[in-house]
Amino acid sequence: MRAAFSVARPFPGLIIILLLITAPHIQAQIPLFAAPAGTGEKCSLELPCSLLTARDQARTLNDNMTEDIVIYLRGGTYLLGSPLQFTQQDSGTNGHNVLYQAYEREEPEISGGKLIAGWSLFDVAKNIYRANVGSLSSRQFYVNGVRAVRARSVTNPPDITKTDDGYSTTNSAMEDWRNQDDIEIVAFNEWKSFRCGVLQINGSSITMKQPCWKNSQFPSRPMGAPTWVENAFELLDEAGEWYLDRPSGFLYYKPRPGEDMSSATAILPLPEALLALTGTLDAPIHNIQFVGLTFSYATWLRPLDNDGFVEVQANYTLMGDNANYDDVSSWSPTPAAVIVTAGKSIRLEQNTFIHLGAAGLALEYGSQSNTITNNRFADISGSGIRIGGITREDHHPSDLRRVPLNNVVSGNYVHDVAVEYHGAVGILVTYTDGTIISHNEIAYLPYTGISLGWGWGWTDAGGYDGYLTPTISRNNRVEYNLIHDCMRVLRDGGAIYTLSRQPDSTIHDNFIYGQVNPVAGIYLDEGSSGFSIYNNVIRNAPHWIFFHLASYNDARSNYADAPEQTDGGGSNNTAENNTNVTDNSWPPPAQMIMSQAGLEVPILLVNEAGRAIAIDSVTFQSEPFHVLNLHNFSADGHTRVLVFVRKLSPESNARVMAEDVTHKVFPLTIEYIGRVPGFDWLTELSVRLPDGLSGEIVLSVSAGPVASNKAAITIE
Repeated sequence: MRAAFSVARPFPGLIIILLLITAPHIQAQIPLFAAPAGTGEKCSLELPCSLLTARDQARTLNDNMTEDIVIYLRGGTYLLGSPLQFTQQDSGTNGHNVLYQAYEREEPEISGGKLIAGWSLFDVAKNIYRANVGSLSSRQFYVNGVRAVRARSVTNPPDITKTDDGYSTTNSAMEDWRNQDDIEIVAFNEWKSFRCGVLQINGSSITMKQPCWKNSQFPSRPMGAPTWVENAFELLDEAGEWYLDRPSGFLYYKPRPGEDMSSATAILPLPEALLALTGTLDAPIHNIQFVGLTFSYATWLRPLDNDGFVEVQANYTLMGDNANYDDVSSWSPTPAAVIVTAGKSIRLEQNTFIHLGAAGLALEYGSQSNTITNNRFADISGSGIRIGGITREDHHPSDLRRVPLNNVVSGNYVHDVAVEYHGAVGILVTYTDGTIISHNEIAYLPYTGISLGWGWGWTDAGGYDGYLTPTISRNNRVEYNLIHDCMRVLRDGGAIYTLSRQPDSTIHDNFIYGQVNPVAGIYLDEGSSGFSIYNNVIRNAPHWIFFHLASYNDARSNYADAPEQTDGGGSNNTAENNTNVTDNSWPPPAQMIMSQAGLEVPILLVNEAGRAIAIDSVTFQSEPFHVLNLHNFSADGHTRVLVFVRKLSPESNARVMAEDVTHKVFPLTIEYIGRVPGFDWLTELSVRLPDGLSGEIVLSVSAGPVASNKAAITIE
């Protein structure tokens, strides 16, 4: 087989491929172009229009599509005062798609961030700066792309204790703190994080806002002693902390070392959502794709009100004066910056979701056959991705068109989320049918990595809520994921956590390591049933599996260096033929599972010398290449080079980058991508060598949040 990859010989079928490469490309649909400062209605490369104008022009072209409509977004920041709205009239037709795509490796950013300028030194001794922001309000603030910390106390403050209507303090200075009704107390209890606002401080008595305090005291793990106190000017004492004095309109910040507020990029996020794709059951929104965009800087203000943030589980919160802990109509989800409702065949690919004040992305009711692939989710206050709902219409819908069906979440890097609302999870899936969660990397979380299912068995047939028929949850798959460094703050969760009956569902070929707090790497909680669990590797976790009031699940052929825990009160669970590993001596099958889990990183093929296998697309000669070559017969005279990559789908929006010896980076234009005939596991790309490229060049390929190995070629 090695001889087939000799740099001196083309692959079988290469001549056919070359004909495809050199054939003229006829484009029936002229693309539209948008730019942050775009004006007019030309929407051309030379005269781009605004994003909203491009959207509206696409609406005039999509009645009877014969080809995809592409709206290219030029690089730069598209500032929003309110979310971009898309409806059924923006849909693709006849099976074709409307694409909103970054233009040729440029970096368009859909942002709700307000740049804050006019900083002055307010307190010389404490190095506190301030800027007037007027009536603006936000719960987050960023300096040079780094989230600042709302001014807070020490962890577990020793001078505050819980009382019937709030807290008492021995710190007499608190009575004189300014803006007392903006102060929050944050408390953790097992899997819950609470945030309730202070109403007033009189002497030693801290009275809390209602109904937040009342709702936080329901008996299942109530809000207790403070983990810290937050959002008081008097607590602004550490570098990187900030405070917004809403009555005066001043924002205060204590810079980190090296930050210069005269030149720093200081951003206050203002809108609560950035993108809304909204259909109905009768007229779903469909066949729209977003590729290569960044969604950044959104906030969420509801926790500032009297309801605060009273967590039930996984960032669902209890709300209202007459809230009932046992009634899900009192529970509210954390919203998301990007929301899809009744959407079908929506694709989000190679986007970045970052600096967000609630959840990242939500697929609501009626979301079917959507794909979330090769995106990055980071620095998000809540969950990275949320799919489904928890109401009666979600678990026993009156119209089956509501069911979230056959959605795919694959190849995403979800890390450092739940940074504010710590009970959030990396990927949350409630009541769904046929959800696939595959080849994601999920890391650095305060709580659970993947949470699948809802209801604790109450809504299952014969459960506490009295239903005689099963829920719609079934056929869900969690496979080939890499989940690590989770459960770092809260407890009673796992890397993979499940609830309720989900027949014909599987958890397999996942690699879990570095779970800090209990309970288990794979945690089948109340009512979990119908799971087949196999070929997973769990390393360095409190337990590898726990069945808690779970029944009729089967766990076989797994590998772990942690004990199992099967005495959680369930029945008819099987845990057999699993391997307990000691001394880090993982057998070959376990090593194979570890190597295949997580992001599918492209691999550039290299020869025995470690250099990229690359050939001129016309002469079939290997390096050294010349940028211009009379033998290439191309109109521009530029050389096209074929490179070969494993673990790269031809359907992906691949990128090839070249770096020269001065570390200057060149994005290479890809003119063809496809499978190598006879080698279905191998993809070839034809890239054009640009002017200015010479010497020893290092190539890399990416099709998502991570890049391939690097390999060199020589250009003379």
